[in-house]
Amino acid sequence: MRAFAKEETMERRPAKEPWLAVSLSWLVPGVGQCYAGAWVSGLLFLGGGFGLGLLALWQLASAHGHLFVASLLVAARLGVWFAGLFHAHYSGRKRNSSEAEQERRQSKDPFFAVFLTLIVPGVGHLYLAHWLGGALLLTGVLAFWLGSAVLFALASLPAAFCVAAVVFSTYQAGAALLAYRAGRTESRRSAAGILGVCLLAFGMGMLPVAAAMVSRQYAIQAFRLSGASMSPALEPGDRILVWKCGYVPRRGDVIAYRNPLDPDVIYLHRVAALAGQTIEVRSDGIWVDGKRLGEKPFGSMTHILPAPPSVPDRAWATEGSPLTVPDGHVFLLGDNINNALDSRYLGPVPLEAVVGKAYKRYWPLSREGPIH
Repeated sequence: MRAFAKEETMERRPAKEPWLAVSLSWLVPGVGQCYAGAWVSGLLFLGGGFGLGLLALWQLASAHGHLFVASLLVAARLGVWFAGLFHAHYSGRKRNSSEAEQERRQSKDPFFAVFLTLIVPGVGHLYLAHWLGGALLLTGVLAFWLGSAVLFALASLPAAFCVAAVVFSTYQAGAALLAYRAGRTESRRSAAGILGVCLLAFGMGMLPVAAAMVSRQYAIQAFRLSGASMSPALEPGDRILVWKCGYVPRRGDVIAYRNPLDPDVIYLHRVAALAGQTIEVRSDGIWVDGKRLGEKPFGSMTHILPAPPSVPDRAWATEGSPLTVPDGHVFLLGDNINNALDSRYLGPVPLEAVVGKAYKRYWPLSREGPIH
């Protein structure tokens, strides 16, 4: 009697598509389990995937984080994601009655074609024996990669990344819809399911673009050093992160700023004096408000070079000519004072030209860590 009641309950359940569950979990870990009714495990996979991803991002962005630890967290997240695919398929099958599962296996599964399409657009059509459609979609993928290579060579990296992500996510969502329509049977339709897959495919493609644009504009931006004006603290080729949001300059901070003579060029120097302070660069050191700075690296700065030929033949705050930093400005010096085109030649830098504080070097790994 109990077995009969259990079988009757299973038959009353709406049939689930295991490969739809896999496709959903391919895009967002745990969503496939939730679709199949396994809410507890779905939320666990969802929380584990996002939690590991956020920890990896924190390791990348934090001044004391490590790229190696971030790589381990990414590997762990991939493991959770991969396990979630198998569990999503199991959850979908477990939900169905034996009769529903037998009926599902009698023909080619359109949602398996959708899953293959999410991996590589066109492969799902080949599985369904739609050879022409598969060949056209695969040709489109090849054209996308070739076009992306040209785009990355010609355009800036952020712009090329955004365009490529938008194009591919749109193409992938459209190809998934076409694969579903090509394999759909009249007896088994799930318009809501394929709509969810397409929206998730497009949304997950847009998410990194939006996050990267917001972060680059308001929070964190990466730079690569090309000069030696901050040696030995920072060397040419170092890759650093700059914090922008709510930053207020303090003496000793290394900041990124736009060159007043050429706003398209970003310089990196250390704050030596703030607005209202009087600074004088002498042969015996850096003096601020009548006191010699003894803290590193200012304590070792004892030299002044003539003005470089690329700037006017004059220098600010040199020995015998102290300068009071005007309101809304900072005075910056390079650690490698003998090889730095800094505020001695460019003048005090307005705060609106300040991009943010350089707080972390993430490459090379041998010198990864916070910038002091």
